[in-house]
Amino acid sequence: NIRIKNELVAAVNDGQVTHTATVTTANGATTQVDRDYSRDAEGNLSGSRTTTVTGANGGSYTGSTTVNDGQMTHTASRTTANGGTAQVDGSYSRDADGNISGGRSMTATGANGGTYSGSTTVSDGQLTHTGTKTGANGGTVQADGSYSRGEDGKVDGGRTTSATGPNGATYSGSTTVTDGQVTHTGPSRALSQDLA
Repeated sequence: NIRIKNELVAAVNDGQVTHTATVTTANGATTQVDRDYSRDAEGNLSGSRTTTVTGANGGSYTGSTTVNDGQMTHTASRTTANGGTAQVDGSYSRDADGNISGGRSMTATGANGGTYSGSTTVSDGQLTHTGTKTGANGGTVQADGSYSRGEDGKVDGGRTTSATGPNGATYSGSTTVTDGQVTHTGPSRALSQDLA
């Protein structure tokens, strides 16, 4: 697509940067981006960015990211042209030792009725994830996992997955990582494909 309109405004004033841009494509899609950031005397960055997109076929996206006092927060929503929707929210911070903590959640609904809900958290060097998916045909999948990295750099943890197909077939499996070794248990791939 060829850009037929591109407006850009940027300004720097007393350590603060402000930026705004608008793009319109030949097929009618539009994007609007606005940014406003500043850095204090100690070098800390704060500010925000917002993005709004409208697709030529009706899909849309709206998202914003803010940074303040070492914490980053993000939220976004998307709607596809066929009616599917997704929402993402997250917040992370870094302490004086460089450790990151926070989390992110996501929910989605497909145009045909399928749904997904999941979250990921990071705390004290450990990452935990859980997610639930329901297909438009009634099948379900549940996945849960938790991993951490030791001082030796090795990753330990595990993940479990359970699923039920629309016709009643089931799957249950787990994967663990311990001291550099990966172990998996679960039915064969051929059986798990019956869940589709």
